[in-house]
Amino acid sequence: MRKIFYFLVFLSVILPLEAKTIKSKYFNINFYGDVNLTEFLKKINVDFINLDDIFNNKKSLDSLIAESIDNLYLEVSSILDIHIYSYRGTINIFHSKEDFDNAIYSLGINNSKLSSIFLPDNNTIYILENEFTLGMLAHEIAHAITCNYFITPPPQKVSEILSGYVEYSILKRAKRLNN
Repeated sequence: MRKIFYFLVFLSVILPLEAKTIKSKYFNINFYGDVNLTEFLKKINVDFINLDDIFNNKKSLDSLIAESIDNLYLEVSSILDIHIYSYRGTINIFHSKEDFDNAIYSLGINNSKLSSIFLPDNNTIYILENEFTLGMLAHEIAHAITCNYFITPPPQKVSEILSGYVEYSILKRAKRLNN
């Protein structure tokens, strides 16, 4: 009964928000509020996509974001050596802290200190735009992969160690450890 209540609260909070949705091979990426897509792309771009393609009209901003997210997913999969090619998940990115807090609160999580979280019940990553980093997204994608790969998900401490290792590895490869 409690889950039904949280689901109804979730629907009443999320549905009124207008979301821009970008579909990639592995994720549906929803942007709630006035998220700056160009800045978002700059934060996740790690030398595998040329941003000049946007200005030369070779690729749309949406397709570059989808490609970047998919490439990050594949990189995280390689680091973990866990490959789920049929994976489908959701990433919700919120511009305002209030919308982010309302979304996770409606799902039964009452922690105003969070800026990102993966929830296995709905296979969704929630991220606050203001505090978003490449490492944060890689960390949450690692949670999604490990949770979906194992029949019984690993204990939370093990999952955090694996996700922390992925975050470190991604930032090291991107040469962003000191940023």
